[in-house]
Amino acid sequence: MPGYLAKAAELRQAGIHEVLVYCVNDGAVMKAWAKDQKVDGSPLITLLADTRGEFTKAIGMFMNHPGPKDALGTDRCKRFVLICEDGVVKRKEVSEGPDDPAGDNEPDGPVTAKTRVENILKLLQGLKFPPLKADPTPEQTSQIPNAKKFVADAMQTSGIVVFSKTYCPNCVHALGVLSGLKTDMVVHQLDTLGEPANGPVQQELEKITGQLTVPQVFVDGKFIGGRSEIDELQAAGTLGQTMLQTDKGMGA
Repeated sequence: MPGYLAKAAELRQAGIHEVLVYCVNDGAVMKAWAKDQKVDGSPLITLLADTRGEFTKAIGMFMNHPGPKDALGTDRCKRFVLICEDGVVKRKEVSEGPDDPAGDNEPDGPVTAKTRVENILKLLQGLKFPPLKADPTPEQTSQIPNAKKFVADAMQTSGIVVFSKTYCPNCVHALGVLSGLKTDMVVHQLDTLGEPANGPVQQELEKITGQLTVPQVFVDGKFIGGRSEIDELQAAGTLGQTMLQTDKGMGA
Protein backbone atom coordinates (compact mmCIF):
# COMPACT_ATOMS: atom_id res chain seq x y z
CA MET A 1 0.00 0.00 0.00
CA PRO A 2 2.77 2.54 0.68
CA GLY A 3 3.87 2.14 -2.94
CA TYR A 4 0.44 3.10 -4.24
CA LEU A 5 0.36 6.09 -1.91
CA ALA A 6 3.81 7.20 -3.04
CA LYS A 7 2.80 6.90 -6.70
CA ALA A 8 -0.54 8.69 -6.28
CA ALA A 9 0.33 11.46 -8.73
CA GLU A 10 1.41 8.95 -11.39
CA LEU A 11 -1.77 6.93 -10.90
CA ARG A 12 -3.88 10.05 -11.34
CA GLN A 13 -1.92 10.92 -14.46
CA ALA A 14 -2.66 7.41 -15.74
CA GLY A 15 -6.39 8.01 -15.28
CA ILE A 16 -7.10 6.30 -11.94
CA HIS A 17 -9.94 7.90 -9.97
CA GLU A 18 -9.67 5.74 -6.86
CA VAL A 19 -7.74 2.79 -5.45
CA LEU A 20 -9.93 0.46 -3.39
CA VAL A 21 -8.11 -1.91 -1.05
CA TYR A 22 -10.11 -4.60 0.72
CA CYS A 23 -9.70 -7.76 2.77
CA VAL A 24 -12.01 -10.50 4.01
CA ASN A 25 -12.16 -8.94 7.45
CA ASP A 26 -14.29 -6.57 9.52
CA GLY A 27 -14.57 -2.82 9.09
CA ALA A 28 -12.89 -1.97 12.39
CA VAL A 29 -9.74 -3.85 11.38
CA MET A 30 -9.64 -2.13 7.99
CA LYS A 31 -10.12 1.29 9.57
CA ALA A 32 -7.26 0.64 12.00
CA TRP A 33 -5.10 -0.61 9.14
CA ALA A 34 -5.81 2.57 7.17
CA LYS A 35 -4.60 4.66 10.10
CA ASP A 36 -1.53 2.47 10.54
CA GLN A 37 -0.65 2.80 6.85
CA LYS A 38 -1.33 6.56 6.96
CA VAL A 39 -3.94 6.40 4.21
CA ASP A 40 -6.93 7.28 6.43
CA GLY A 41 -8.54 10.23 4.65
CA SER A 42 -6.41 9.77 1.54
CA PRO A 43 -8.02 11.39 -1.54
CA LEU A 44 -7.01 8.35 -3.61
CA ILE A 45 -6.98 5.20 -1.45
CA THR A 46 -10.02 3.76 0.34
CA LEU A 47 -9.94 0.64 2.53
CA LEU A 48 -13.02 -1.58 2.59
CA ALA A 49 -14.07 -4.80 4.29
CA ASP A 50 -15.65 -7.84 2.62
CA THR A 51 -16.97 -9.05 5.95
CA ARG A 52 -18.71 -12.18 4.68
CA GLY A 53 -16.52 -12.81 1.66
CA GLU A 54 -19.41 -12.28 -0.73
CA PHE A 55 -17.50 -10.07 -3.16
CA THR A 56 -14.45 -12.35 -3.07
CA LYS A 57 -16.60 -15.37 -3.85
CA ALA A 58 -18.42 -13.57 -6.66
CA ILE A 59 -15.18 -12.76 -8.48
CA GLY A 60 -13.52 -16.12 -7.79
CA MET A 61 -10.68 -14.81 -5.68
CA PHE A 62 -10.77 -17.04 -2.58
CA MET A 63 -7.49 -18.81 -1.85
CA ASN A 64 -8.02 -22.52 -2.38
CA HIS A 65 -4.62 -23.58 -1.05
CA PRO A 66 -4.96 -25.41 2.31
CA GLY A 67 -1.90 -23.73 3.83
CA PRO A 68 -3.29 -20.23 4.55
CA LYS A 69 -6.69 -21.57 5.60
CA ASP A 70 -5.15 -24.06 8.03
CA ALA A 71 -2.95 -21.32 9.47
CA LEU A 72 -5.61 -18.60 9.70
CA GLY A 73 -8.72 -20.70 10.23
CA THR A 74 -10.88 -18.71 7.81
CA ASP A 75 -11.16 -18.13 4.09
CA ARG A 76 -8.95 -15.37 2.69
CA CYS A 77 -8.77 -13.63 -0.65
CA LYS A 78 -5.86 -13.82 -3.03
CA ARG A 79 -3.46 -10.92 -3.53
CA PHE A 80 -4.80 -9.41 -6.74
CA VAL A 81 -5.46 -6.21 -8.66
CA LEU A 82 -8.41 -5.47 -10.92
CA ILE A 83 -8.22 -2.42 -13.16
CA CYS A 84 -11.82 -1.41 -13.84
CA GLU A 85 -13.58 1.20 -15.94
CA ASP A 86 -17.30 1.84 -15.36
CA GLY A 87 -17.64 -1.51 -13.60
CA VAL A 88 -15.90 -3.46 -16.37
CA VAL A 89 -12.63 -5.27 -15.61
CA LYS A 90 -9.96 -4.21 -18.10
CA ARG A 91 -6.95 -6.01 -16.60
CA LYS A 92 -6.38 -8.57 -13.85
CA GLU A 93 -3.16 -9.46 -12.04
CA VAL A 94 -2.88 -12.14 -9.35
CA SER A 95 0.17 -12.67 -7.16
CA GLU A 96 0.26 -16.41 -6.48
CA GLY A 97 2.50 -19.37 -7.18
CA PRO A 98 2.38 -23.15 -6.61
CA ASP A 99 4.11 -22.81 -3.23
CA ASP A 100 3.21 -19.17 -2.65
CA PRO A 101 -0.60 -18.89 -2.61
CA ALA A 102 -0.55 -15.59 -0.74
CA GLY A 103 2.05 -14.05 -3.03
CA ASP A 104 4.27 -12.86 -0.21
CA ASN A 105 7.08 -15.42 0.15
CA GLU A 106 9.48 -13.02 -1.56
CA PRO A 107 8.35 -9.40 -1.14
CA ASP A 108 10.72 -8.32 -3.89
CA GLY A 109 10.26 -11.43 -6.02
CA PRO A 110 8.47 -11.86 -9.36
CA VAL A 111 5.23 -13.26 -7.87
CA THR A 112 4.59 -10.29 -5.58
CA ALA A 113 5.75 -7.89 -8.31
CA LYS A 114 2.64 -8.66 -10.38
CA THR A 115 0.47 -6.58 -8.05
CA ARG A 116 2.98 -3.93 -7.05
CA VAL A 117 2.25 -0.41 -8.26
CA GLU A 118 5.18 -0.39 -10.68
CA ASN A 119 3.66 -3.22 -12.71
CA ILE A 120 0.19 -1.69 -12.57
CA LEU A 121 1.53 1.58 -13.96
CA LYS A 122 3.02 -0.35 -16.88
CA LEU A 123 -0.35 -1.99 -17.57
CA LEU A 124 -2.08 1.40 -17.44
CA GLN A 125 0.18 2.69 -20.21
CA GLY A 126 -1.44 0.21 -22.56
CA LEU A 127 -4.98 1.11 -21.50
CA LYS A 128 -4.57 4.81 -22.26
CA PHE A 129 -7.17 6.15 -19.84
CA PRO A 130 -7.59 9.96 -19.97
CA PRO A 131 -5.27 11.58 -17.41
CA LEU A 132 -6.78 13.20 -14.35
CA LYS A 133 -5.78 16.36 -12.62
CA ALA A 134 -3.96 16.16 -9.31
CA ASP A 135 -6.27 15.52 -6.39
CA PRO A 136 -7.90 18.80 -5.35
CA THR A 137 -8.00 20.01 -1.79
CA PRO A 138 -11.31 21.22 -0.35
CA GLU A 139 -9.93 24.77 -0.18
CA GLN A 140 -9.08 24.73 -3.89
CA THR A 141 -12.27 23.56 -5.53
CA SER A 142 -15.08 22.61 -3.17
CA GLN A 143 -18.36 24.42 -3.65
CA ILE A 144 -19.30 23.41 -0.09
CA PRO A 145 -17.73 25.88 2.37
CA ASN A 146 -18.95 24.08 5.48
CA ALA A 147 -19.28 20.30 5.16
CA LYS A 148 -20.78 19.87 8.63
CA LYS A 149 -23.58 22.35 7.92
CA PHE A 150 -24.12 20.91 4.43
CA VAL A 151 -24.71 17.43 5.84
CA ALA A 152 -26.81 18.73 8.75
CA ASP A 153 -29.06 20.64 6.34
CA ALA A 154 -29.41 17.50 4.20
CA MET A 155 -30.57 15.58 7.26
CA GLN A 156 -33.43 18.08 7.61
CA THR A 157 -34.57 17.62 4.01
CA SER A 158 -37.89 15.83 3.56
CA GLY A 159 -38.03 12.80 1.30
CA ILE A 160 -35.17 10.95 -0.35
CA VAL A 161 -31.64 12.36 -0.23
CA VAL A 162 -28.72 10.57 -1.90
CA PHE A 163 -25.01 11.32 -1.60
CA SER A 164 -23.38 10.02 -4.75
CA LYS A 165 -20.57 10.36 -7.32
CA THR A 166 -21.17 10.49 -11.06
CA TYR A 167 -18.43 7.96 -11.89
CA CYS A 168 -19.31 5.43 -9.16
CA PRO A 169 -20.98 2.27 -10.59
CA ASN A 170 -22.68 1.47 -7.28
CA CYS A 171 -24.12 4.99 -7.18
CA VAL A 172 -25.36 4.77 -10.76
CA HIS A 173 -27.01 1.43 -9.97
CA ALA A 174 -28.69 2.66 -6.77
CA LEU A 175 -29.99 5.81 -8.46
CA GLY A 176 -31.36 3.70 -11.29
CA VAL A 177 -33.28 1.54 -8.84
CA LEU A 178 -34.58 4.55 -6.91
CA SER A 179 -35.67 6.32 -10.09
CA GLY A 180 -38.12 3.48 -10.63
CA LEU A 181 -40.12 4.79 -7.66
CA LYS A 182 -41.21 7.77 -9.78
CA THR A 183 -40.78 10.22 -6.92
CA ASP A 184 -38.65 13.28 -6.36
CA MET A 185 -35.27 12.90 -4.70
CA VAL A 186 -32.37 15.20 -3.93
CA VAL A 187 -29.06 13.90 -5.27
CA HIS A 188 -25.75 15.43 -4.16
CA GLN A 189 -23.08 14.43 -6.70
CA LEU A 190 -20.02 15.09 -4.58
CA ASP A 191 -17.48 15.06 -7.41
CA THR A 192 -19.36 17.72 -9.39
CA LEU A 193 -19.45 19.82 -6.21
CA GLY A 194 -15.66 19.75 -6.12
CA GLU A 195 -15.35 17.36 -3.20
CA PRO A 196 -12.17 15.26 -3.23
CA ALA A 197 -12.41 11.51 -2.73
CA ASN A 198 -13.12 10.75 0.95
CA GLY A 199 -13.37 14.51 1.48
CA PRO A 200 -15.02 16.54 4.27
CA VAL A 201 -18.60 15.66 3.34
CA GLN A 202 -17.90 11.93 3.34
CA GLN A 203 -16.05 12.29 6.63
CA GLU A 204 -19.09 14.02 8.14
CA LEU A 205 -21.34 11.27 6.80
CA GLU A 206 -19.09 8.65 8.37
CA LYS A 207 -19.68 10.23 11.77
CA ILE A 208 -23.42 9.65 11.31
CA THR A 209 -23.55 6.32 9.48
CA GLY A 210 -20.17 4.70 10.14
CA GLN A 211 -19.80 4.48 6.37
CA LEU A 212 -17.30 6.49 4.34
CA THR A 213 -18.16 5.26 0.85
CA VAL A 214 -21.07 6.30 -1.36
CA PRO A 215 -23.87 5.94 -2.26
CA GLN A 216 -25.53 6.85 1.01
CA VAL A 217 -29.31 7.05 0.94
CA PHE A 218 -31.47 8.86 3.51
CA VAL A 219 -35.21 9.30 3.89
CA ASP A 220 -36.43 12.15 6.11
CA GLY A 221 -33.02 12.18 7.80
CA LYS A 222 -32.96 8.43 8.45
CA PHE A 223 -30.06 6.48 6.98
CA ILE A 224 -31.32 3.65 4.76
CA GLY A 225 -27.99 2.35 3.46
CA GLY A 226 -26.06 1.99 0.23
CA ARG A 227 -26.41 -0.14 -2.89
CA SER A 228 -26.62 -3.46 -1.02
CA GLU A 229 -29.44 -2.27 1.24
CA ILE A 230 -31.36 -0.78 -1.70
CA ASP A 231 -31.05 -4.07 -3.60
CA GLU A 232 -32.18 -6.04 -0.55
CA LEU A 233 -35.25 -3.84 -0.11
CA GLN A 234 -36.10 -4.16 -3.78
CA ALA A 235 -35.71 -7.96 -3.68
CA ALA A 236 -37.97 -8.13 -0.61
CA GLY A 237 -40.61 -5.98 -2.31
CA THR A 238 -40.44 -3.32 0.43
CA LEU A 239 -38.42 -0.62 -1.32
CA GLY A 240 -41.39 1.64 -2.05
CA GLN A 241 -42.81 1.27 1.44
CA THR A 242 -39.45 2.06 3.05
CA MET A 243 -38.54 4.98 0.83
CA LEU A 244 -41.94 6.63 0.60
CA GLN A 245 -43.48 6.04 4.03
CA THR A 246 -40.63 6.67 6.47
CA ASP A 247 -41.81 8.78 9.37
CA LYS A 248 -40.48 12.30 9.60
CA GLY A 249 -38.03 12.96 12.40
CA MET A 250 -36.40 9.54 12.62
CA GLY A 251 -32.84 10.89 12.52
CA ALA A 252 -29.90 8.58 11.99
